[in-house]
Amino acid sequence: MINIKETLKVPSAALQAMVDGLREQDERKDFKVDMGTFGAPLFSARRGRADICLGCAATCTVQKIAGKNLTADIISHREYRAEVLGFDHTEFAAFERAMDQTRCGSVTELFDFFVVPQAKDVRPSFRLLNGTWRGQLRKVEAYIKELQAQGL
Repeated sequence: MINIKETLKVPSAALQAMVDGLREQDERKDFKVDMGTFGAPLFSARRGRADICLGCAATCTVQKIAGKNLTADIISHREYRAEVLGFDHTEFAAFERAMDQTRCGSVTELFDFFVVPQAKDVRPSFRLLNGTWRGQLRKVEAYIKELQAQGL
């Protein structure tokens, strides 16, 4: 079982996993980044089945950490996602919520998740939304560097 806190250790590592996960998942033909959902299948009327997996920044992050890709048939339920990816359900749910708040520019829950004090004099300037998230990744990477400079 993957322990997120032991694997990542600090908020900057979670943010780097988010950036890397978003870039990797954006390359997939069977996945679409959709900041409005933790995970959902996209039904194709032409094919008569769900063949595209939708997921937000949190979903991309957990896939990166696990080193596994979710598919349209297993994306819908949080407990099942956690099980398939190899995470404890409770920790997984807390981390998904923290990462969703983080992608919106609020990092309090992320720092609380890792049980570390918030960075001093460093505030995120990013907000990852549908249509604009790719252009915001540079701001996330700059924030990661600022956190790393503080050991966070």
